[in-house]
Amino acid sequence: MFMANSRDELINAAAKLKEMSPKPMDTMFEKQSKTEALKKRLERSQIVTKNVPPTIPVSHVLAREKQAKQAGQAVPHCRTCKNPMKGHKKVKDCPKNK
Repeated sequence: MFMANSRDELINAAAKLKEMSPKPMDTMFEKQSKTEALKKRLERSQIVTKNVPPTIPVSHVLAREKQAKQAGQAVPHCRTCKNPMKGHKKVKDCPKNK
């Protein structure tokens, strides 16, 4: 099919193909100025961190554990403090977490 086309048509087709292809993603290697980098760092350091409450209240978690226990499903507990293992790393009373 390309053999029937003239040289000019092939050059035009190559140019159109080059326009259609995305540009190389090497912009990350371009160095930014020091003032711009310091400005971005200052903006990042001024971002306020918000405390996000848990999505599921503790009462719901306890109710689920109670339902699972009544249904006969075993909920894993810590051997030393007897607290449930889900979220156990946050329990400060357990000697294993000290």
